[in-house]
Amino acid sequence: EKNLPDFSDPHVRRFEAGKVYDVGRLQVEAGQTIYLEGGAVLRGSMHAFEAHGARICGRGILDGSHYAHHELRLIVAEGCRDFTIDGITTVG
Repeated sequence: EKNLPDFSDPHVRRFEAGKVYDVGRLQVEAGQTIYLEGGAVLRGSMHAFEAHGARICGRGILDGSHYAHHELRLIVAEGCRDFTIDGITTVG
């Protein structure tokens, strides 16, 4: 994969390959990068409110299938500018 984030940056949250994370509702902050390595599985959803410049990326999986479909939107971005989602797989 090209253009990997700088993992030493405190604004980068990395989810490692081969692991399953039960995150519930993960809050995405302004300027933050959420990186899902290939083989990482996040069970839950992501919510960003005015998270300008935030990024969700990688080759991992965001899995909302354990939640009732009428109660869950996998990614909610409200009032965000320069918000990027790239490369992840979603399962609902």
